[in-house]
Amino acid sequence: MADAARVLAEDDDAARAGFEAWLATQPPTALRELARPDRRLLPLVAARQRALGVDHPYLAVCDAAAAAARTRNAQLLDGAAHALATLADAGIATLTLKGVPLLLEQYDDLALRPMSDVDVMVRPTDLLAALDALHASGWRLRTMPRSLRRWVIAFDLVRDPDRQKLDLHQYLIEYGSSPEVERDLWQRAH
Repeated sequence: MADAARVLAEDDDAARAGFEAWLATQPPTALRELARPDRRLLPLVAARQRALGVDHPYLAVCDAAAAAARTRNAQLLDGAAHALATLADAGIATLTLKGVPLLLEQYDDLALRPMSDVDVMVRPTDLLAALDALHASGWRLRTMPRSLRRWVIAFDLVRDPDRQKLDLHQYLIEYGSSPEVERDLWQRAH
C-alpha cells in the first residue's frame, strides 16, 4: 500500500481520496499476492472506509484479510492465555507487550491489530524457570545454546495446535536498557 497514511487519514476527504488513488493502482485481489505489510493494513482500511460510508467491491478483499487476522489473533490470544496461566502457576510475574495490550485496550475488533506472535516479558532472573515451565506445558523453544541465553532479548517459542507463537522477553529493548530501567518498568506495571 503505497500511501497508507492517505488511505487511513484522519481527514475524511483525504482518506476517501487516498483510497480511490490506491484503487487506481489496481491492487491485487488475492490476499496471497499482497505483501504482508499491505495485508496487515487491510482490516484498518475496511473499517476506516466503511466508517466514511464507502461501498466498494474491493472492501470484500479487505474483509477476507480481516477474517484471517481475526482468526489468527484469536489463536494467538488463546496461546497467550495458556502461556500466562502456565507462568502464573509457576509463580512468575509477567508483562504483556506490544500487540496484546494494544489489541485489548485500544481496538474493538480483533482484526484491527494483526499479530504474528505474542510478546510476554519476564524478569531475567525468572527466565530459566519460565522456559522450563513453558516447555513442560507444550511450548517448544527454537534451538539455542544455553550459554547464549543471557544475551538474547527475546526467545521464540511455538506451541501446537494452531501454531501459537510466543516471544518471551527477558529485556524490553535491545539497546539503552539497564537493570534500573527494567526495575522501574516492573514497579510501574504492578
